[in-house]
Amino acid sequence: MKLVSHANLWHRLWSIRLGILTAALKGADVAYRNMHADWAAHLPGWLLGGLGWASLATGAAATAAVLIQQQSLNSTDTITPTVPENQA
Repeated sequence: MKLVSHANLWHRLWSIRLGILTAALKGADVAYRNMHADWAAHLPGWLLGGLGWASLATGAAATAAVLIQQQSLNSTDTITPTVPENQA
């Protein structure tokens, strides 16, 4: 597997942050859908739709963040390669 040269900066990449948020929202959405009907009756009806739309929006934002180049990652003084140059 080839890694990018700035893989050690994963926490600064917006695509990773948004991807984690998308997974959390989708997990909450699935948990709500699988919840027992007695419990789900006490939650507001808009919550299920809100979770679905929020996970869709953050998923789209994570995809867009992959395409948008972050200026903070362009400076070469903060990026230290984590993979040797000659990796096959």
